[in-house]
Amino acid sequence: WKTLSKKKKKWSGNRPSGQIFLPTDLVRRCIPPMPPTRAKHAATVGDLRQLPIGPQPEIAFTGRSNVGKSSLINSLLRQPGLARTSRTPGKTRQIVFFAVDNLFHLVDLPGYGYARAPEALRADWQGLIEPYLAERDQLAGLVALVDARNGPTELDLVMFEWLTSADLPFVIVMTKCDKLSNNQLASKRRQTEKAVDSFGYDDILTTSSKSGRGLSHVWEWMHRLTGDHEVEVAQPPPFKRGKIK
Repeated sequence: WKTLSKKKKKWSGNRPSGQIFLPTDLVRRCIPPMPPTRAKHAATVGDLRQLPIGPQPEIAFTGRSNVGKSSLINSLLRQPGLARTSRTPGKTRQIVFFAVDNLFHLVDLPGYGYARAPEALRADWQGLIEPYLAERDQLAGLVALVDARNGPTELDLVMFEWLTSADLPFVIVMTKCDKLSNNQLASKRRQTEKAVDSFGYDDILTTSSKSGRGLSHVWEWMHRLTGDHEVEVAQPPPFKRGKIK
């Protein structure tokens, strides 16, 4: 049991003396999941043969270029500058892994859909990202980002359809919500809900890297997903004692 102090219906400047009791499980539900105590860069991968080896589940962040993936990751981990934001949208072409308390990885995928990216570079992204999404056993799910100011684009809907057909768990997260008024955000959210209705989504998270809005809900989703994800890693054959030949 936890205690909360209370005096009368109106609070005064003095410390209240009365107490009421609440069940511990109720208090826990009111407290958002805590951010990690340790997070660090684990790997930068430009080739699938360089992917980290280990049982840690992975949560990948995907979205169009300049949607705010790196900023959201930095805010979630409370480490500004850990995930680097490119000044040139479409320039990042590698998969970046961040180890979170040595328990799981957050994965920053290259942005898609930037018009100025050369055709060869876009083909290179496709050859890197699609095999990772389709074949990576450690991948527990994805955070699919949508710019709240624009709503889901045609490419976003194509990505959602691909993830659904691949049976990959994902959550749709609207970013940069601080740049909209409450009425504008409500309108954009209804627009997004209508656009993704065919994918069976009735709940969309709204976030802001600047104000911290919605970050605890993203953490709650990630903790729930990584806690249920198990990965079997091939073990080396047992060591046998004997003479070296």
